[in-house]
Order: sequence, then structure tokens, then C-alpha cells
Amino acid sequence: GAKLTLPRKAHVYDMRASKYLGHTSEIVLTIQPAKTMAYALLASRPRYIKGSAQAVATRQGWDVDLEVTMGEKGDAGRLHVLRMEVRDPQGNGKAELARNLLLEQGALKMRFFLPQSEPSGTWRLEFKDMASGIKQQVKMTVPAR
Repeated sequence: GAKLTLPRKAHVYDMRASKYLGHTSEIVLTIQPAKTMAYALLASRPRYIKGSAQAVATRQGWDVDLEVTMGEKGDAGRLHVLRMEVRDPQGNGKAELARNLLLEQGALKMRFFLPQSEPSGTWRLEFKDMASGIKQQVKMTVPAR
């Protein structure tokens, strides 16, 4: 395979395989026709995703207050992109609620709306870091109306 030499050592992730390749200054590539390769080169290795979500009843449904942090101790100030998938109490994916989240300085606070047509119960928010592939699931209770 071909060897790609980096200007400095980095924590290298194969983004398509969600695989950590190590703290290195070179990547060995196996080039194949019609196969895309994508690598993330990070200054530090992300260790965790933490999140909390609280649903508060409103007249039309629920406001969901979401807090997400990512990184490691001393990793404040880093930029992360997470994919958030949402599953209702029956385990059905809710594509209309899925989104990419930009965590500036390793954190995000936001609110999104859940309409009253959605069921109460325990919902799951699934987060995945787009660079490293690290995943975390957060449960959220949507109270009965």
C-alpha cells in the first residue's frame, strides 16, 4: 500500500470504519477503485460523550432541553461534530428529529421541540462523534400529558 506522511504526529481515526489508528505521523493506505477514504487527524484523543435531556410539557407538546459535552479533562476549547439520532419508546427512529450537532469548546446546550402527537415514555438519544466514532446513549423520560 501507499504511505501518507503527515506534517506532525496526530491521533488518527479512519472515519469510515470508526477505528482508531494510533498516535502517528503516517498512514498506510490500501487504495481500491471506487472506495472513498476519510481520516480525522486530532490533537488529542476524545474519551467520552456525556449528555442529559429533559422534556418539559408545553401547550403543543414538549420542549426538550439538551446538554452535551465531549472530550477529556483539559480538552475544553475543542470543536466536535456529533450525529444525534432519536428513538421513541417503541425503538422507532425519528428521522425528523435527527441532526448534526456542533459542539464549540466541547459543549452544547440547546432546545428542540417534540410535538404532542408523539408518545410519552422513555426515549433514547444516540450520539456519535463523526471524527472518532465514539458513541453514547442518553435516556429521556417524556411525561404523560
